[in-house]
Order: sequence, then C-alpha cells, then structure tokens
Amino acid sequence: MAEFVKGTSTKIGACDATMSRVGIIWFTQHHRPLVWRIPFPKWVLQNTLVLTERPNGTVTNSDLELVGTIVHNSVLQHHVPDLCGNTTVTGCDNTPAVVWRNKGS
Repeated sequence: MAEFVKGTSTKIGACDATMSRVGIIWFTQHHRPLVWRIPFPKWVLQNTLVLTERPNGTVTNSDLELVGTIVHNSVLQHHVPDLCGNTTVTGCDNTPAVVWRNKGS
C-alpha cells in the first residue's frame, strides 16, 4: 500500500472474535487507545454456530471474525470522526475474514 499512498497509517488496531464476543483495541496518534468488546447475540451462539456437535450450523468462526473486522472499523469511525482520507490498518488472525473484507465479498 505504501507504494501507492505516501505517508504512514495513523490508526492501527487489532481485533479478534471468540465464541462469545468480539473486540480488542485501536491505537491512534492523537487519541488514547480505544478498547472495545461486545457479545454476540445468544441466538447466534445457541442455534446457528457450526460446532463439533452441530456440524450443520450456518455461521462459522470465520463469519464471526468477519463481523469483528467490520465492527472494529465502525467503532473507530464512531470515536474518531476525522477519518476521511486516513488509512487504517486492522490486524486479524483469520485469513478468510481479512480476504472477504478486503474484497468486499
């Protein structure tokens, strides 16, 4: 990305999802670190999540991670309204979620 856009990102964060919640942290140049966490709805976890004992579920761990990356950027936008024209970097340990988000799938 640095080959196309000069300068460095001023907003760097990481997010992660577990079977019960999603969240983590944003670091920005001019604001305090922003830590956030939200639970997933119980109906997702109890009825639709793919588990060993529920292999026919419709929501995978990668789906939860994708939600995490999207909400992660929404949280930053809500708390740091001067994002227009800025590059943000989101770290995530789930390759499918990152690829889906970057492709706009």
